[in-house]
Amino acid sequence: MILGRKAYLKSLNDEKLIAVYKDKQWSACIDELYLRYGNLVFGVKLKYTKSHNDAEDLTMECFEKLPQLILKHEINYFKGWRHTVARNAALGFLRKNKIVQYQIEELHVEEVIEHDAQSRQLRRPGARCGNGAGARRHGGEVPDRGGARPRG
Repeated sequence: MILGRKAYLKSLNDEKLIAVYKDKQWSACIDELYLRYGNLVFGVKLKYTKSHNDAEDLTMECFEKLPQLILKHEINYFKGWRHTVARNAALGFLRKNKIVQYQIEELHVEEVIEHDAQSRQLRRPGARCGNGAGARRHGGEVPDRGGARPRG
């Protein structure tokens, strides 16, 4: 009976397959949709996440949620709807991870600033600011860089 059901579902177009799922809620319908569109959904996820592992995880999550989404929504054109669901899930994932990534980067920047300030203090504990180095190089006089130099 299972082989007959799979062959029957394989022969249906997307809209009829979804109608059968809504009527009988056969998990084989979701399996068939995965076989048809799993690679395409993965491609959409990969396009947005740029990470093979994240795209695989998001693809699995998408197909795990698919049964509830099919029952909840009226789907007229599955291919377009599927693409929209996949894209929105990928964008939601990026938004969520951008906040986390931003917080990590913000902490890292603060550490770098603090480390930079500490290293400056360690290198020149009593150093003067300004043209002290230039004055030492030129025999105690700071050269005038703004005007013409006397020829000599």
